[in-house]
Amino acid sequence: KLEDARGIQERALAIRRAAFGDDHAMVAKSLTSMARVAHSNDEAIHLEERALAIRERMLGPAHPDVGISLSNLGGYAAAKGNHAAAATRYERALAVFTAALPPDHPYTARALSGLGEAYVHLGRASDAIAPLERALAIHEALDEPVVLADAEYALATAVDAARGDRRRARELMIRARDHYGQGSEPEAERPVTLTLTTYD
Repeated sequence: KLEDARGIQERALAIRRAAFGDDHAMVAKSLTSMARVAHSNDEAIHLEERALAIRERMLGPAHPDVGISLSNLGGYAAAKGNHAAAATRYERALAVFTAALPPDHPYTARALSGLGEAYVHLGRASDAIAPLERALAIHEALDEPVVLADAEYALATAVDAARGDRRRARELMIRARDHYGQGSEPEAERPVTLTLTTYD
């Protein structure tokens, strides 16, 4: 019910603007929420960039909420196929999270995963392995099988693309398949194809 969600978020934004003014962290929070249910990727980017600008002004460039906007923008850039921009956003987000949060925080893992995946798309698979391994180590401590499966899948792809240990890549793919199967019913129905790149 995305239209219902959009209407509710628009009302929340109007209330927060009336209560706090345009430059407030709560207004930025509403903009981030609206970006998640935006009509298009471009609209989501526009909304999240507005949230980022407010957060940088009001909270400072090192605040974790700034990292959240940067990480979200990395995801939106990746969805558009702009992996260079995604990598830049994730690198900045990672720097913020590393300085402000515990090393095993899920936000850090998300930035690491996004950065690693961007590197793979940019032909930098060898550079992707270290951040993806760190992300996987964090996710292994959490009880979220589908998120863990995503981390395993991403690392397997990077290992394979880097022409590394293909046995390890296959083992990670199989683990990812099994963890996807442990997710909730809609997630468990997601198709997982165990394919690895072949080389001439």
